[in-house]
Amino acid sequence: MKYLENEKIRLRALEPEDLELIFAIENDTELWDLGTANFPYSKFAVRQYLNQQPQDIFQAGELRMVIEERQTNQSVGIIDLLNYSIQNKHAEIAIAIKKEYRQKGYAGNAITILETYAANILGIHQLYAKINEALNPIASKCFASLNYKKAAVLPDWHKIQNKYYDITLLSKIIS
Repeated sequence: MKYLENEKIRLRALEPEDLELIFAIENDTELWDLGTANFPYSKFAVRQYLNQQPQDIFQAGELRMVIEERQTNQSVGIIDLLNYSIQNKHAEIAIAIKKEYRQKGYAGNAITILETYAANILGIHQLYAKINEALNPIASKCFASLNYKKAAVLPDWHKIQNKYYDITLLSKIIS
């Protein structure tokens, strides 16, 4: 069984050649309000990150992979496993798709592939995502379509400028 691909996409490890992809995603100001970073990264900082990126989730507690279209080998985004708990066998999932590839099924495909890999290879029992439903209803719908259930609402969890937003915690048992 091929764990990191389907007929549309593949997930692969980061390579030094992914500098422009990571630089573009990390510096996409439209994504800043949806995640935790809200400052620009230099190419130097991204290059250092790529050079030092551990590929072992058990050591680093996180794993980042590139989402690549199989037919064209074009990178369309990144997907992360974060905050991995070896004791509790759960991890947070985060995803960013380049603007021109959004709402074309890449996110759902990538999440589904990552679930299979996480359950069958990494032994993860549960995945969860933190979504700002007010600012990112598309992500909320994507995860809901993949049977992620609302586990909690974290009130006033995310501050953007001078406004606080609730964060919805969605989770799914995958093993």
